[in-house]
Amino acid sequence: MSILYDKPFKNYNEQIDKLEKEYGLNLSISSYTHIEEALKTLAYYNIVNGYKECFMINGKFLKNLTIYDIIVFNALEKHLLTTLFKYSTYIEEFFKTKMAYVIAKDISVDENIYLKKQFYNVSKKRKTKFSETVQKIKLSFSTKDQPTKYYEDNHNHVPPWILFKNVYFNSIIDLFTFFNKNMQLQIVNDYSLLKKMNIKNEFKTKNLKKMLTIVRKFRNKIAHNAKIFNYRVENTDEILHQEIKGILPNDFINFKDIRNNLGKTDMFAMIFSIIILLDNSILRHLFLNEVKSAFDGILKSKFGNKYLSLANIPFDIIDRIDSLLLFFK
Repeated sequence: MSILYDKPFKNYNEQIDKLEKEYGLNLSISSYTHIEEALKTLAYYNIVNGYKECFMINGKFLKNLTIYDIIVFNALEKHLLTTLFKYSTYIEEFFKTKMAYVIAKDISVDENIYLKKQFYNVSKKRKTKFSETVQKIKLSFSTKDQPTKYYEDNHNHVPPWILFKNVYFNSIIDLFTFFNKNMQLQIVNDYSLLKKMNIKNEFKTKNLKKMLTIVRKFRNKIAHNAKIFNYRVENTDEILHQEIKGILPNDFINFKDIRNNLGKTDMFAMIFSIIILLDNSILRHLFLNEVKSAFDGILKSKFGNKYLSLANIPFDIIDRIDSLLLFFK
């Protein structure tokens, strides 16, 4: 007995016909060639669902929307997302560098020593989690990727700054949670902005983990071409940004934002997490200019304000970035 699939295969002509008849895409003002090109590259699902919150009302495309509008807006958003992705890799690299430094200094440069449980704060409740974390880190040996393989073959140990290059970001964040308080504080205070927080050390540590986690989760979404503007991380990862307000100027994040829950679990939270954790003045300046350019392009489109609203980005984001450029000058 054959199955009547509710989402059967449709060729490009059938897809175009459905875009017109079911979703109201005006073909009289949309080039057929451009529509077919879009279906072969962006895909039908992305055209219909990628920005439906921006482009549709009651399941129908806006009256004068063209396929050109969709393609151009996709390119504008890609500029923003690739900028966020690029600088998120710096966040991972910086964190791994700081982690490796403290481990090598306080424990050892030998992987047979610095991954032992005795050097970490492992409660009975988290014993299994620690074992899983260490196993994930050790998996990098079995991949035989460089530079770990080179050190295995040519040296008598693999120091953490080499091993961590082949370890997932999430595993290094997890390892940080098992550091003793002194080691954690060394990491936190090595970030120039976090060090300035006038709060208890335990809250500094919590905020660092939350910011790292938000950057990691958003980056993973971007890497897999998932919808980002309406993505929110879990409440358990929510940034305590009352404390953030004390290290960034009031005209970048203010009490109104806090009341409206901006910058806790959203793209805005990722942006200022990168700003804080991008602990290099030159790279921070480059990031601010690049993300400003990306938002400028989005805001010049007719869908810009709607996109910012859905992403929980303040409408005056350009002015706010300008204030940071002056602040970090």
